[in-house]
Amino acid sequence: MKNKKPDWRRYENTIKTFSVAFAGGILGHLTHMPGGIILGSMAAVGIFNMISPSSVALPKSFSFYLQVFAGILLGANLNITELALFRDILGPSLFIALTLVCTGLCAAFGINKLFGWDLVTAWLSCSPGRMQDMVIFAHDLKADGTKVVIVHTTRIILVVILTPFILLILK
Repeated sequence: MKNKKPDWRRYENTIKTFSVAFAGGILGHLTHMPGGIILGSMAAVGIFNMISPSSVALPKSFSFYLQVFAGILLGANLNITELALFRDILGPSLFIALTLVCTGLCAAFGINKLFGWDLVTAWLSCSPGRMQDMVIFAHDLKADGTKVVIVHTTRIILVVILTPFILLILK
């Protein structure tokens, strides 16, 4: 019986992609910029994809695993203390969520009409959800993930920059 060794060449592009993404994520993390990890990874992989003779390709199953990991990250923050607060914050939470969804939908339709973006990309870009989750959805739904990342990054940066000024006004 012949001893079969795994053919690592089959995984070469995936391993390269992960290595480049990890390096870009570390650089992005070191900038301390909001969304730095995902932006660093995206930029590094994008640049690598443009200059490398082999294109970046990941197995389709990776999207499933990314969504599971996102669920773990969100679920790991839940505890019994937070669950007890749920009753007190349900009303305000629903009001905020519905307001954000409604304004997001209005903005998405506006982006679609004014700039010609497809509605899925526009919604994911205007959605009040976490950037990481919206990018995973964009990948699954064949939307433009680059636009989604750039819009969410711009939103995060503007909120971080404007918040101190808004707090001065509100005090």
